[in-house]
Amino acid sequence: MRTSRRATLMVILAAARTVDDGNVVGHHDAWPTHLDGFQTHFSCLIVHKTRKKVAMQTTPSVKAIIKCAASLGLAAIWSGCIGQTPESTPGQPSADEIDESSTISSAAVSPLARQVAGVIGRAQVTQDPTWVQRKLALQVQAGHRRPAATGNVTTDSLDLTFPSQMSEPPPSGATAIDVTGRHYTDGYFANFCAPGATNVAMTYWAAPPNLSFGQHNFTDPHAPSITTTWNDTNFRSYLMYIADQVKLPGWTVPGEVTFFTSPMANTFPADLRDTMNWEASGHATNFGSFFYVWVPAANLSQSQLQSFIETDITDSGVPPVVNVNDNVLPSWQGSRFAGQAGHSVAIVGYNNAANTYTYIETCTRESCGTQRTGAFTISQNALYTGIQTDPQSGDGGIVW
Repeated sequence: MRTSRRATLMVILAAARTVDDGNVVGHHDAWPTHLDGFQTHFSCLIVHKTRKKVAMQTTPSVKAIIKCAASLGLAAIWSGCIGQTPESTPGQPSADEIDESSTISSAAVSPLARQVAGVIGRAQVTQDPTWVQRKLALQVQAGHRRPAATGNVTTDSLDLTFPSQMSEPPPSGATAIDVTGRHYTDGYFANFCAPGATNVAMTYWAAPPNLSFGQHNFTDPHAPSITTTWNDTNFRSYLMYIADQVKLPGWTVPGEVTFFTSPMANTFPADLRDTMNWEASGHATNFGSFFYVWVPAANLSQSQLQSFIETDITDSGVPPVVNVNDNVLPSWQGSRFAGQAGHSVAIVGYNNAANTYTYIETCTRESCGTQRTGAFTISQNALYTGIQTDPQSGDGGIVW
């Protein structure tokens, strides 16, 4: 049951980001905001007292944010969650409806929160255990895009217009042709499901320009003789940037994907989590504890999975990503590759009355033997079973 109630604004996590990303010059064009003559680029999160949301309709006023920042001992900032100007915008938080006098008590950090916070990837990011504790208690929400949930929400879905068009480029065959008409063969492309799921998830955040990334050349780090060119058709350009070129602080090599001897490659859960936080935050300095955490299958009950999916979709308006055994997915039925490896998909909807989730498949028939790309529904029991039986030991779980 979700009821409308007043929320507590605890922290505005804001960080400047630059627009200089090496291999792809000029990508991630930012939304400029101005305060006291300084031009900076901000992303933000609002930490609520509980999962229940307040009916918030407008962007916080500068006065209210200065007041909040002062109470936190921070410099005054303007936080442009989705690149909007300070005028009222439907779906944005209203400072008048946030109870700044309330506080969230610091609960004792649980062993699970410490374990989740301590999962380290190539970026060597350790998440704040206290923040993770609030996240696991459904107290961290993205402060953008969705109107408040009121009443008992049993069915919800994100807008599937763009995600339904997303697909990974095939590794070989008659359809392995880039946008310049060049035929290619690159076995690594069969392992880009995590970048595909990341691409879907980033659609619902303001910072990543995944829908308008433009045309670029891409070369796999371990296959320098193979260069392909992609644009925004099927939104493959940003997907390839995530797979091959994104480079987080601390990474010695680029790419969300870890490349082994061709055609073997994998995206490890911590790298998936860190990449999603890096991109969703707009490359914020403190991206590690921005929004997403990784909860492995061993620490995930079916009721928790449902709660995590619901709170991401309905309370925050963003999809989680699950790592799952592909043989449970309807899109993989009939594929000769099913059950051989784990697979990553973004969850974009749920229907508790029908006991189903909706996910986006980005792996093509040429890559995976799938029926097609786009939206599919799966029973909630089947998805949970698939997470628990991911054949890549330790990779099953949810980034949410």
